[in-house]
Amino acid sequence: MIKRILLAIVMVMVCGRAWASTETINPINDAVIYNNNPTNNYATPVNIYLDAGQGHYLTKWDLSALSGATITSATFNMHYSSLSGSAPLITYRELRSFVYTQTNWSIYATASNWGTAGCNNSTTDYTTTNSSSAANSGSVITWDVTNLLQDMVNNNTPYMVTIYNSSDSDTLNGNGAAGDQLPYMVINYTTGGGTGTATGTSTS
Repeated sequence: MIKRILLAIVMVMVCGRAWASTETINPINDAVIYNNNPTNNYATPVNIYLDAGQGHYLTKWDLSALSGATITSATFNMHYSSLSGSAPLITYRELRSFVYTQTNWSIYATASNWGTAGCNNSTTDYTTTNSSSAANSGSVITWDVTNLLQDMVNNNTPYMVTIYNSSDSDTLNGNGAAGDQLPYMVINYTTGGGTGTATGTSTS
């Protein structure tokens, strides 16, 4: 009788618990697209050179571990060697299923055009909802993507695009596929939780 009561108590505690976890992940695919070379593909770039209005950075992420999760905090981070200008570097949730070995300024996949060349259509190519402006510290530039990532998880759209929103000659020279300085996200999240009860009857 006592053992069964204790088991029921443990089940109630487990059913009501939210499990907290931390993940650090890199993009599984990435590419840079440039309007001065609109038909060239730049997959898995070693250097992520973003020039205002000239180059955009596309990333795809494996979010399978986050299915059903609540994102409590998340940052997108990029090492860089140079940064000029004060215009915002903004990261958005990208809406197209780009193919990193095919995409360029004109297309996101073979025979599939962007809504506006360069992933520039804020209705069909990306959404401005919960976008994030960057802050730089030392040699790392960081975006708070907590809400953006939650949207990515909820909508099963594991894509982001980073755009230098300026008509000036602002530039970012970031590190891509270069050793241990890949772009990365640090994610804190919870799974489970809610309220739960376990009941049972005893015959002893």
